[in-house]
Amino acid sequence: MRRMRNNGPSLQMRKLQGGELLFPARATLDREELALRVYKGDMFTPPNPFRTNAGRFWRIPAAQPYLRSRLALVEALLKQPSREAVEAAMFHSLSMLDLARLDRIGVRRLMPAIYLRLGRDQEAYDFIKWWYFAMQDCRNDFEPTTPYLTMKGEDIFEPIVFHLAEREVVIPDLSHMVALTLIKIRVLLDLRCLEDVIGDANPQNYWPTLQSCLTTCGRQFQASNITANHPKFEQLVVHGLADSIENLEDQVSTLYSMLVKENEHFWCRLLSPIDSQGRDWLELDPAEIQCEGCGEKAEVLQMNYKSWAETPGALAVIAELALGDSKSCTARAKAIDDASQ
Repeated sequence: MRRMRNNGPSLQMRKLQGGELLFPARATLDREELALRVYKGDMFTPPNPFRTNAGRFWRIPAAQPYLRSRLALVEALLKQPSREAVEAAMFHSLSMLDLARLDRIGVRRLMPAIYLRLGRDQEAYDFIKWWYFAMQDCRNDFEPTTPYLTMKGEDIFEPIVFHLAEREVVIPDLSHMVALTLIKIRVLLDLRCLEDVIGDANPQNYWPTLQSCLTTCGRQFQASNITANHPKFEQLVVHGLADSIENLEDQVSTLYSMLVKENEHFWCRLLSPIDSQGRDWLELDPAEIQCEGCGEKAEVLQMNYKSWAETPGALAVIAELALGDSKSCTARAKAIDDASQ
């Protein structure tokens, strides 16, 4: 019997809560992978594209069922309540991007939220920025010979990345906009925490134990790795904490407004996933929601909600911005609930 190649880390699925839901998705993936590995090829598909066409799966018709089944496994993994499952989802997602660089099935839309759930905020930011600029470059053919996901250690305090392109060819991905807002909020919450602990004292006196202040205000387990590992963090805190907080507050407010412009009701549904009709938008099938923009909203909400819910204080920041909005979330949500019946 032909042995299947290992397609990911061992999950010990039976030990995962709800792990039985993974078995059908994994069985489908194994079946599609075997079919693709033994495929004899045709005018569009070379034999065993895993060996001959890695990176170009997006242009191989016979590879699409395999990619869709692997994405279905990722989505099933992300519904499991364990870090191990999220790590496995990350493994599969990165592997899929290696196989299909252009990513026509949208794996990249999931990635920042996965990074955030694993506490890898810097990588989430680098990923968002790289994809934004890659999509603006009409010369990028996403071939295996071209640079791919090369940005590392980009500056979270720089202006909003979606304002940096000289010419915007493709609008930002909505899911990436939501994730970028959360990245900025996580760092903002850390800096606010530090400011509260330091008070009117001279920050210089707190160094090198300044980062331990996060423990004092209960953020030692939620602190962004950007805050902890920022190369200029000492200089930032000692000489520009108030300015950095103000800068991030302005950027978060701008991103909030950008999301309202792209999908007016998204933030309201993030704050309250259960609508006035009693429907849970985290469980709805986006394809079955009829109102304009609602399918995308449900899809992006489901991709990102857990990363927000797992960040203490993040939703409160959005709730505060919503209170100052010209239309209340209550009015927005009721309007969209009525339209989507």
